[in-house]
Amino acid sequence: MIDYLALIGDSSDDIPGVAGIGPKTALPLIQKYETIEGIYEHIDEIEKAGVKKKLIDSKDNASFKGTCHNSLRCTDGDRF
Repeated sequence: MIDYLALIGDSSDDIPGVAGIGPKTALPLIQKYETIEGIYEHIDEIEKAGVKKKLIDSKDNASFKGTCHNSLRCTDGDRF
């Protein structure tokens, strides 16, 4: 869920997400690569040039790990 939100963003929790990536694009990426890190490790495998460009251009926005947000319960076991 955290990686999904990192892609699509959540304005109520000030998570910017990747501009132009919505649920229809994010879900297959998460299903295939499992995590944000997995997506960026395999960025060259992404065939759609527009999606790849959006991911590259917004990499900083997709990475909010290490920060707790209102809708996400933060515990020592969370992987961010």
